[in-house]
Amino acid sequence: MSFEEKIPVLESGEILYEGEKLIYETPHASHVVFFPRRYDYLIKMMDGKNSIQDIMASLYGSRTSVTFKDLFECIGALVDANIIRNIEKSEISSEDVTRVSDARIPLLSKQWYSQAIKAKTIIKRPHFLIFSTLALAIVFLGLFSFIQFLDLKYLNQFLKIDDSYFKGIIYFFVCNSVILSSKSLMKYLLVLMATGRAYNLRFQINFFSVSLRVDDSSIFTLPQKWLGFLYGMANLCGYFFLVFVYSMVFTDVVMTEQLYIMALLYTLVDLDPFRSSDTNKMLRLFFEEENMDHLLPYLKKKALLAVRFKISNRKKETLYIVYSTLAVAWLVVSVEVAFSLLDRVLPNLVAAVLMGSFLDQISAAVIGLSFSIIGLYLAFDLLNLFFSGLVRPFLKSAKLIDVRSSRLVDFSSDQVLEIIRSTALFNELDHGFLDRFLETGAFFRFHDREPILYQGDEGTSMYVIVEGAAKVVHHQESGLERTIAHLETGAIFGEQALISGVLRSADVIASGPTTVFQITKERFELIRQKFPDSGKLLHRIELNQFLCSSEVFQDIPKEIASLFTKEGSYVESEQGDFVFKQGELSKDFYLILRGEAEVLIGNELVATIEQGGFFGEMALFRNAPRNASIRMKTKGTLFRLSKESFWKIVSQNIQLAMYLETVAELRSLEDQQEAS
Repeated sequence: MSFEEKIPVLESGEILYEGEKLIYETPHASHVVFFPRRYDYLIKMMDGKNSIQDIMASLYGSRTSVTFKDLFECIGALVDANIIRNIEKSEISSEDVTRVSDARIPLLSKQWYSQAIKAKTIIKRPHFLIFSTLALAIVFLGLFSFIQFLDLKYLNQFLKIDDSYFKGIIYFFVCNSVILSSKSLMKYLLVLMATGRAYNLRFQINFFSVSLRVDDSSIFTLPQKWLGFLYGMANLCGYFFLVFVYSMVFTDVVMTEQLYIMALLYTLVDLDPFRSSDTNKMLRLFFEEENMDHLLPYLKKKALLAVRFKISNRKKETLYIVYSTLAVAWLVVSVEVAFSLLDRVLPNLVAAVLMGSFLDQISAAVIGLSFSIIGLYLAFDLLNLFFSGLVRPFLKSAKLIDVRSSRLVDFSSDQVLEIIRSTALFNELDHGFLDRFLETGAFFRFHDREPILYQGDEGTSMYVIVEGAAKVVHHQESGLERTIAHLETGAIFGEQALISGVLRSADVIASGPTTVFQITKERFELIRQKFPDSGKLLHRIELNQFLCSSEVFQDIPKEIASLFTKEGSYVESEQGDFVFKQGELSKDFYLILRGEAEVLIGNELVATIEQGGFFGEMALFRNAPRNASIRMKTKGTLFRLSKESFWKIVSQNIQLAMYLETVAELRSLEDQQEAS
């Protein structure tokens, strides 16, 4: 059963409204999910009667502001909260998304035990004045404490209490438990004052502490962003506020500095940009959530030099650049703090290991090992970030040396004929044409990991894998490599070469011993005039190339891709032909297989859609007349899908639906900007 055929069923719960936000609570309230208020429609549709495909179809006819992307994100959040049945986490995950754990160092920060104490606390109304007063006091006194104790005089005595590291470990555990619990209670109070409700106060045990923890997500859903910002600042200053309170009660400078160092370390953890931390929550206040959801994968997968290459969304690009810069700064500061601390503490630790009591020896070894692990993790992140961004691009800039050792081999044409007839590209073509097609080509054998073709080379041949497998590797401008596809027996690649000698967009590398059928453009031209089906093949190649090379369509399943061939038709257009005009009620969707088209609003040219583009989706998603005219700039070939065929395809793949929907939104925004 496909993902779209699944029937989502929600655990029984209650829908609450908070401004523009929606809160879904289960009876035990241990899991609470926050959504935009418009998700109300989706929540009510998940009643056990509607499949995801049914919900998608209803969205098309409902005229609500809910999008397909909203549906996917809603299901994902409900699955993560364990309050939806019939859908597994693996079904909403993507290979292109890097899952980032909340745990920086899993061994050290793993939760051994967690138990809810207070699932939900509700007061009659929020108290903004009390919240603001408390938050400002925490920020002011926390900053004051940070500056006052910045000049550390007893750093070398960290975790050494009364000349004993064993006592230091006990102190560290107890102190962590107290300050984490105190801060959690402080957060619980602030959230309660700001929102009128607080969730999931729990008791938790891990490697460092036995403490209270709290879920503060609700405060970041408030429409008043200043509340979330003020809370975030108070949260970041909270540890130093506790240092101030301690210094007012106790006068022991050494113990105060011990607490100060712990506060500094915990604040750095809260600012960690490589995990789901308070940094992300703060930035969500000022940037769209869909942008924020890509930050962690961006840091893990993109190179530093990648920020030189523009992306379509300028606001998202700015966010990525700022976030990457902050990430590097955080790493540098964290590494400096960790190694400075280790440098000052290490002599005492070594002395304790060599000459201390048995308990001190064990305690000093544990402390030293913990600091070493943390330092190595930070150093690894820093080196990996700079290596992927600065070193690898230079290593990959040299031209690959062609060491291809392919050999011409004999192979049964009958076996290949069976293979290619089963593909959408050659299905239902004339048998005589296929026989002649195979006679015109040749067979080559490649070794494991041997390149079959190179990115950047001019395309002169089409290939079919008749035995073995291969992978498609794209070299990004930043120097990073990405495996974008795995090809099995029967896979066709390089077919665009039969139409035009475009440059190869990726390497194709053999995965084990691999035999391919190859036909050059020159030899294909010899049979083109004799067989009418060669024209059908070229049309299908154009469509297949469009689907494979487009960011929107390249990841759709083969079954969906084959629907395009079955459901659509080809339209030959001359220069100056109007495909449709502004205000018309036509609802067809078009792909530009060859040529270019112009977009006109009124008589004004506002955009050009090049070969490989598409248009017509806006009228379908908005269920409205055409908002612009499309005129062919050059002679070309279009692929047309009727309204019914379009929705038949889109409703079977939520990823494709979300992509097209997003493009329609962006184009609508561009049109509004042009109009203004």
